[in-house]
Amino acid sequence: MRLRSLIFCAVALTMAFACSKKNYTPESTTTTQPETPIPQPPAGDADEAAYQFNVSTDKVVLSHEFRGAWLATVSGTDWPKTKLNSSVQKAELTKDLEGIADAGCNVVFFQVCSNMDALWPSKLLPWSSVLTGTEGIDPGYDPTAFAVEKAHQLGLEIHAWINPYRIGATAKAHASLSPVKAHPELVKEYAGSHYLDPALPGTHAFLAEIATELMTKYPFDGLHIDDYFYPSGYNKDQKGWETQTYPLYGGGKDREEWRFSNVDASVKALCDATHAARPGAVFGVSPRSRSDLYLPQYADPARWARAGTIDYVVPQIYWTIERGDAAAFDTVLKSWNGLVGKVPVFAGIAAYKMEKSYYTQAKNEDFQFVEEFVRQVQVCRDASWCGGHVWFRTESILRADLNACIKKTIYRKYGSLVPPMGPTGTAPAAPVPTVDGTKVSWPAVPKATAYAVYELERASATSKAWNANLVYRGESTSYTGVARKNYAVLAIAGRDLSPLSRVVYIAKQ
Repeated sequence: MRLRSLIFCAVALTMAFACSKKNYTPESTTTTQPETPIPQPPAGDADEAAYQFNVSTDKVVLSHEFRGAWLATVSGTDWPKTKLNSSVQKAELTKDLEGIADAGCNVVFFQVCSNMDALWPSKLLPWSSVLTGTEGIDPGYDPTAFAVEKAHQLGLEIHAWINPYRIGATAKAHASLSPVKAHPELVKEYAGSHYLDPALPGTHAFLAEIATELMTKYPFDGLHIDDYFYPSGYNKDQKGWETQTYPLYGGGKDREEWRFSNVDASVKALCDATHAARPGAVFGVSPRSRSDLYLPQYADPARWARAGTIDYVVPQIYWTIERGDAAAFDTVLKSWNGLVGKVPVFAGIAAYKMEKSYYTQAKNEDFQFVEEFVRQVQVCRDASWCGGHVWFRTESILRADLNACIKKTIYRKYGSLVPPMGPTGTAPAAPVPTVDGTKVSWPAVPKATAYAVYELERASATSKAWNANLVYRGESTSYTGVARKNYAVLAIAGRDLSPLSRVVYIAKQ
C-alpha cells in the first residue's frame, strides 16, 4: 500500500498537466482569439515560434474551480484554540486564513453561528462560549469583522457559515439572548438537546433576521448552512414534538410532506434574506451526501433547486473511492448528476479522515494516503456536473503532508477564480493587453474591480491546447511576466467575468 502511494505521487505531477477542470460557462472553457495582430518573434530566432501561442491553430483552455475550506469554530475545532485572549485568537485566525490562501483555496466557510450563538456583536444571539468559555461574554473585539477583512486581503471569498435549528444540550447554561430564553415559543427538545422548531413561521422569520443582520453588517460573499435540519432519528417518530403544531400548521398535508415543506420554508427564508441584504452574494447548502441520509432529515436539495432557493450545493461525500460499494466517493458523486439541475455542485471532501482514529476504521484505510485526495479531486474534475470541491476541514489541510500535496500536486501552485454562479449582472469588456519588455499592461476596464492574469502552458509538447494558469489576481493593470511566455487577461466585476483577452507574447530578451 505504501509503495503504491509513493509511485502514485511520483507520477501525479505529470498527470496533473492533463487535468482539465470543468466550468459552468462554456465560453470560458475554450477561448477563440480575436483577429488582432500579436507581437512577432525577433527576426533570425527561428525557434522562438515554438514558444509562442499561434492564434491561427491554437486554443486556450481556461477553467474556474471552486476550492473551498470549512473553518470550524464549534467547540474550537479549528479555531479558536485559546480562550479569553483576543491577541492570540487574532494571531491564530490569521494563521488559519493565510494557510487556506497559501494552499491555493479561493473560498473559506467561516462558522459564525454553531449553536444559535454568535461570533459577532449580535442583537439577536448571545456571544459564543468558544471565545471566552462562557456564553454571552463579550470577547472585547469582533472576530467576524476581523475574519472578513483578513480573508478579503488574502484574495479569499468568505461565506458566513451557520447551523440552522441546533441550539445544544438541554443541560447547557444559556445567556439571556439565547432562543431558549428569548424565544422559548420557538424551541423544542429532542433526545437531550434543544432545537428551533422548523414548523413554526416564527422560526423561519428568526433565521431570516440572523441572515439579514450578518449580510447587512459585513461584506460576506455568501451565506452557507450545513446538514443540521430535523435531528437524526426524528423521522422514526410519528408525532415528535408536533402534538400541537401539526394540527395547527399542517394545512391538510401528509405529515412527511409537511416536514419537508417546513425545511423548504427555512431554506427559502435564508436565501431570500441573503439576496435582499447583499445583492450578488450567494446562498448554498451542504447536505449529507446520499438521499438515504439527507431525506430522513427532511432535507431535499432537488426541491430547493426546482424552487430556485439555492445558488450552489456541497454534498458531504466523506468516503473513499476504493471501498467500491454504494458509498464510494465516485459512485456518490455520480448520483448528483442532474439531481439539482443547473445548480452548481461542489463535492465535500473528508480531509479530516487522515487522522488515525478514522483511517483505521473499516473501508477507511485509503484515507491515510494523500493519493486518495489526489484521486478524489481528479474524479471531481472529470465530472461535468461538478465544479470544484470543499475540504473539511482547515486544520486537516494545513498538516504538512496533505498541505504539500495540495500545493504541489493538486493545485500545482496555481490559483483559480471562483466559478460564476448565483445572481449575475453585466460582464465587463475584455482587457486589451500590450507588451513592453517583460511588462504586460492594459487600460482600466469600466466596471472592473480586479483583473486576473493567466500564463499559458502547452498541455503537452506537441499540443495545440494551452492551459491557462492563474498567476495574478488583483487591482493592478500591469503584470511583470517572463520571457518566452504567453499571457492573457480577464476583467472581474463582482461575480461577473469578462471574456479572456487576446494572447500576448513576451519575446526572448
